[in-house]
Amino acid sequence: MASSSRASNTSPVRIFSRVRTSKLSKNAKQVIANVCARTRMRFPAKSVQEVLSVVSEDTGVSPRTVAKLKAECLRGNLVSPKRRPRDVTISSTRTVKHDSFTVHAIRLKVQSMYAKREIPTLDSVRKAVNEDDDLPNFTKTTLWRLMKDMGFTYDKRIRNLGIIVWRRRYTCGRSRNSEDRAGGNR
Repeated sequence: MASSSRASNTSPVRIFSRVRTSKLSKNAKQVIANVCARTRMRFPAKSVQEVLSVVSEDTGVSPRTVAKLKAECLRGNLVSPKRRPRDVTISSTRTVKHDSFTVHAIRLKVQSMYAKREIPTLDSVRKAVNEDDDLPNFTKTTLWRLMKDMGFTYDKRIRNLGIIVWRRRYTCGRSRNSEDRAGGNR
């Protein structure tokens, strides 16, 4: 007996929380419409407002939302919510902010470093660009991203290139010496 009185005092589990602020999906709308239809069939003597309040208590959705969903059901099929278009701010992108003159000038700075037989590092390019009065000052990250947009790639420099060259010369020399010895013994 005690268990049956305890069961009657508990409220039904809410399908949707009251603090939910996002739009309802098509499946959620269908669940609410089914609950509304079942409640109307269970309590035919109740008014529409009373049925809406019972459904809102059972599902955790406001009575106004339940009424809107019921009207949407009567009009036709339930529609899933439309995706909200993203607000894109075009003015802050690098390609819009820096004109073709700036991009071309940075490309010329890099090419002039290659002409001088210097390795254009990000710091050296940044220093050359920031020293130029006609060009805006760049932070390291912005310049790196802009150069990446321009098509430049970063390659690691091989620091032990001298050892590799020495090894090639050494092995070629040894093979030549062994051929000379082999040819002289004949």
